[in-house]
Formats: sequence, structure tokens, C-alpha cells
Amino acid sequence: MLGELDVEVREVEAFDERCPHANKLAMLELGRECDLVLALDTDIAIAGDPLPWLTLTSLQAKVADGPPIRSRHWPALFEARGVRIPQARFLTDHDRNEIPPYFNSGVLAIPSELCEPLL
Repeated sequence: MLGELDVEVREVEAFDERCPHANKLAMLELGRECDLVLALDTDIAIAGDPLPWLTLTSLQAKVADGPPIRSRHWPALFEARGVRIPQARFLTDHDRNEIPPYFNSGVLAIPSELCEPLL
């Protein structure tokens, strides 16, 4: 059925056996073959043509549904990584909490030129 929709399915080698979620990184190798990698988890449905919403000039990602930690813990998290906390804030879907840049990896649009540096 997917073939009728012009969908190509590819199996990938395990990226790192210790972390099955790391297999998502293998999709970045597709950037060598296309202009844009549109990565969607299997529970995502597209109701129309997404191309008008996408760009080839920057990475696009869906803001997380909810904050993964309490707001008071964000500064310590960024400090522990030696990164200044960004000024930008985004609203989560479920509870409209304001959070620093934190995105869901289940919806990503990655221009090919950014795939290799991310990989």
C-alpha cells in the first residue's frame, strides 16, 4: 500500500545498540540524497501538503507538548551544560506553559545542509 502512495521505506542499521532511540540519527544520512528531510513519528498524520509550511533555510521542529521539568529547574539544566539559557520562549500545546527552546523529535524538517553537522 505504501508503494501506491510513492512512499519509500528504508531499514537502517542500529545507530547505537545501547540506545534504540538513537536510530533517529540515521535519518540524517538521507540529507545527502535530498533537499529536505521531513521526519515524522509513526503516530503523526498529515492532512494536506506540508510543503507550503516548510523552508530550506532553517531547521523546523514542533514545540514539546508539555514542559519536561519545572520552570525553576531550567536555569540549572542549562548551567550544568555550560550553555547560557536562551531568551526565546515557546508555548507548549497541552497546558500553554512558556518554556525555553525544547522540541519534540517526532516532527522535524531538516534542510540537507544541516543534516551532516547534526549527525
